[in-house]
Amino acid sequence: MATLGEQPSQQDPRRDAVMGGRRMHGDGELQEHSTRSLFSELIAETTALIRAEIALARGEMLQHARSAQRGVTSMAAGAAVLNAGLLALVASAVLALRTELADWAAALVVGVIAAAIGAIMLAVGKRKAAGEGMKPERTLHSLTEMKDMARDERQRAARKWQ
Repeated sequence: MATLGEQPSQQDPRRDAVMGGRRMHGDGELQEHSTRSLFSELIAETTALIRAEIALARGEMLQHARSAQRGVTSMAAGAAVLNAGLLALVASAVLALRTELADWAAALVVGVIAAAIGAIMLAVGKRKAAGEGMKPERTLHSLTEMKDMARDERQRAARKWQ
């Protein structure tokens, strides 16, 4: 460590240390950073942070979309098989009722019952689908934290300048 009046050595760990907007250079002289350079640095870091947050949101949305795609594919295959089974059941119900009612009446009764069940199932599915969002939760949480941190820093800087 250099004493008063001596030049600091090249191995001085304080060399190029940033201290409160000032930078200590190898010659031991403190120089003020210009406001412009500090703002430039702030803008560059903010831009990089925003780009990282956008990349995080994009990744989350892609993950949600892939998950939804797998679910929709499974549901479509299951629906096709289920449809074939339901058609067979409807036909058998019509044939069974045909012994008690006219052919048209048996088909009408079975059709009304099937339509009512289908409408109920659609309403339940719509309600469930509306509740499931594709929000990028981690990104929103991170952005909220960033906003809070920026507000706190702004308030701290305002108190410092008062």
